[in-house]
This record gives sequence, C-alpha cells and structure tokens, in this order.
Amino acid sequence: MITFHVQPDNLDALQQRTDAAINADDVAAVGGRAAAGFLRDYLFNLDDERPNAMGGPRTHFYADAARSVQNPEVSGGTATVTINHLGLAQRLLGGTITAGHGISSKTGLATHLIAVPARAETHGKTPGEFNDLGFVPTRRGGMLVQLLQTVITRGRRKGDFHTTTAGGLVMYWLTPEVHQNADETVLPSELALVGCARDAMENYIDRKLSNN
Repeated sequence: MITFHVQPDNLDALQQRTDAAINADDVAAVGGRAAAGFLRDYLFNLDDERPNAMGGPRTHFYADAARSVQNPEVSGGTATVTINHLGLAQRLLGGTITAGHGISSKTGLATHLIAVPARAETHGKTPGEFNDLGFVPTRRGGMLVQLLQTVITRGRRKGDFHTTTAGGLVMYWLTPEVHQNADETVLPSELALVGCARDAMENYIDRKLSNN
C-alpha cells in the first residue's frame, strides 16, 4: 500500500491566498481528487508502454495498480490518497524478498523457496496453476520442470501411429531470496504530483474568491 497526503497548509503560497471563508477540507479534497486522477492516468500509460518483459501474455500489472488508486479521504484539512496494490511498493522501493513470509499456492504451507518465472508462459502465474511440474533440486534451491509426456499422433494410413516426447522445460527457478532493484519511475515524481494538486487547488481558490 502506498499513501500520499495533500495539505494546502503545506503550500505557503496557497495558504496566504486562502480566505477564511474557504473550507480547508474542500481545498484539500480538490487537490486529492486531482492527485488521484493524475496517478491513475500515469499508471494506465505505463501499462500501455511496458509489455510483458518475457514476451508472454500481458498481466496488466500497472492497469490493475491504476484501478486500485482510491478516492481521497479528507480529514483535518488533509486529503489522503492510497494505492491498494500488492507489489507496486516493492517495485518502487526494491529490496530483497525472502522465502518464508508467504503461503505456497500449491501446498498451503509457508514458502521455503521463491518461484521465479523462467518462461514467458509462466510470467504472472503461480506454480499452483500448473499440474505437470516436477521439482529438481539445485545447489541454490531448485527448479520446477515440466514433466515429460508421451505424445501420440496418428499418421495418414490406418494403424499408423507415431510417438514423441514433450516436456522437460524449466518453467520456474526456485531460490531462497530474490533481490529487486528499485524503480522510481513506476510512480510520477513528487514534483509533478504536487504540481497537479497545486494547480487544481489554485483554480478552486480562484473560483471561490471571485464569487465572494
């Protein structure tokens, strides 16, 4: 979860222009709605610009993040905008992810190893969504490999059958920890976000003062 706070009293120029008749909560709400809309647009644009890095089907990670941007909650002259999306903060801040903090989708027990997709078709999916994976240990953890299967194909003539073997592909690498580099570009800059909120609040104050 990522949270932003919009407060007109943190913006000195706005505070000086705010008449006593203008409610601080109303001003903050205007800035909060503008910031929320700016975040949604930014994340939807990212979803268009960043395809699946492994070339597989799109998971639309950033579109899901955009839809998780909440409408602002206003209290005490502060508007709070929250992004309720699992994984966005991890991409923003980076860091080391260690096994043991989650629950395995296959066994229902605490994880001992982290599954890292090795192929495009596994990107955005968990190992539990496949029923033909076998565990192969390695020095640092292991890998989940597609089990070998015998494929029978029928020839052109009656009774003519051919058998081939399929599978054996590494679908996931298993490791006790994964390090993810921080990526500050998954969110707009603070300068751009504050600027958007400021413009909206200034326009609102201008309208209110011109009507008084």
